[in-house]
Amino acid sequence: MIRFTRQDLEGFRDESANRLMLLSALLVSIAVPATLSRYLISGWQFSFYVYIGCGLLIFVMAVIRRRLSLRFKINTLATIGTSVAIAALANWGLLSNGMIWFVITGFILMIAYTSRLVILYMLFAVTIMTLFAWLFYSGTLKPPVEANQFASSHVAWINAIVSNMFSLMLIMIHFSYLKEYQQKLISLLEEQNQEISRLANHDNLTGLHNLRVGKDRITQAINFSRRNNSMAAVLFIDLDGFKEINDEYGHDAGDAILIETAHRLSQSVREVDTVARIGGDEFLVILQEASLPAAVAVAEKLIHRIKVPFTYEYNSLSVTASLGIALTSDAQTAEELIKKADSAMYQAKRQGKNRYALFSSGSSAA
Repeated sequence: MIRFTRQDLEGFRDESANRLMLLSALLVSIAVPATLSRYLISGWQFSFYVYIGCGLLIFVMAVIRRRLSLRFKINTLATIGTSVAIAALANWGLLSNGMIWFVITGFILMIAYTSRLVILYMLFAVTIMTLFAWLFYSGTLKPPVEANQFASSHVAWINAIVSNMFSLMLIMIHFSYLKEYQQKLISLLEEQNQEISRLANHDNLTGLHNLRVGKDRITQAINFSRRNNSMAAVLFIDLDGFKEINDEYGHDAGDAILIETAHRLSQSVREVDTVARIGGDEFLVILQEASLPAAVAVAEKLIHRIKVPFTYEYNSLSVTASLGIALTSDAQTAEELIKKADSAMYQAKRQGKNRYALFSSGSSAA
């Protein structure tokens, strides 16, 4: 069964951060030289120091990314993105890609943090952008070149292309991560639904059907017999000597006997028949379209197979079976048929065990 743990979630996040580190290193190798090329039209600016420092830090982190924790990688990338955004806005204003870097940083934070923190960060970003908008509008700050001069240069286009491609690729990485996470959850839910269905219909120890399914199959057999004027049989089986083995050798030995008994019962009937464990050392066998002679033959076969000694940790352990037979003609409901088969089983026990008894006649056979 698939188990999805917090470690799995952290693994997905960490892998997304690693992909982001590699992508950042790749794009920085293009973006930093492209940004520094602004020197040709503006001269050297203080923001260039920030770009160079952040670029070198990203390269180092990309190389040692496997050694870094998820939060450290995300926090460092967010700090770099925020630093670049502020430096760009302060130096270049609307001529920069500062606003894009704030958006990029918001997506980076989504990998490791809740949407509430991302919203708070974006409110912080809006506040910073509003502040710089006022500073430029008031004339306190001025871009180093005229807008028309910058917009007509190859430098502006290179920076715009690199920044936008980075943001688009980052979004693709993030949603790729979300898609993998979603597929993992869907697989988990499907597996858990199958497990729930199995637990609802099967005995956890032996893998046989449980009493609920047994009753349903008996009801189907009764209805089929009525419609087709045929017969079906229910065999109620209880193991003789099981409690003594359980007490002497322990519950593990008892469980081993129950599992092997379930296997022998399943191997002794047809595929259309049903074997169910209904509790403790009690089993039901529902024989579809079985006459009384056929039910007796199966009962004798089961008694013979069950009394063959079991081997458990080099010990030879033996149990026998007391078995009661009831036919669909004996009852109107599944509960009633099980009760009559159970009554016949106790009759077999009173007559010496290791035998079957028929509810209809009360006779027994060894």
